[in-house]
Amino acid sequence: LETRWWKSRGDKTEFVSRHRLTLSHPANWFGTMDRIDLSNEIFIDYSGEGYNENRFRPINLRFRMNETDTCNAFLQIRSRRIGINRDWQHAYIIGFGIRFN
Repeated sequence: LETRWWKSRGDKTEFVSRHRLTLSHPANWFGTMDRIDLSNEIFIDYSGEGYNENRFRPINLRFRMNETDTCNAFLQIRSRRIGINRDWQHAYIIGFGIRFN
């Protein structure tokens, strides 16, 4: 569970919480890969927009670069409520990240 307390949009500050549920499983069956995850993250804006964003990662692969640093590759489906009608719009994202510890 992660929480983002304040987010600024122009001169307006909003109270937003971010909640992530992750299911992880060890996976050392491919090179330096050590973990596979599935996660879902929701964003709730308490200044009036309510539940307005969802980030679903059906697959996230984590690889060890050395004893402390990792990189990951993932597929994410990002859904956001946009516009006056607050219709859901979806984007499919293939991403990559590096973490140095």
